[in-house]
Amino acid sequence: MTLQSGERRRSAAIRNARALGAVLSSVRLEAGLTQEAAAAKSTVPRPYLATLETGKDTMALTRLFHLLEAYGAELRIEWTRP
Repeated sequence: MTLQSGERRRSAAIRNARALGAVLSSVRLEAGLTQEAAAAKSTVPRPYLATLETGKDTMALTRLFHLLEAYGAELRIEWTRP
């Protein structure tokens, strides 16, 4: 990814559902999107997006983070904003 003038790359390590929700919400807000607009743009249902952003633990996320911990790995989200 090539950064344009004035842009900066940001990243965050995600170790649990709460951290994932906080980052997703922050990135969405930095992009100037409402949950409704983000849902429409991504084809993810808004109620599911809201569940993720509130940091609710789901079985799939719990398993994912347990696997990553067992592997000594981490999930990292990177994004670019002006």
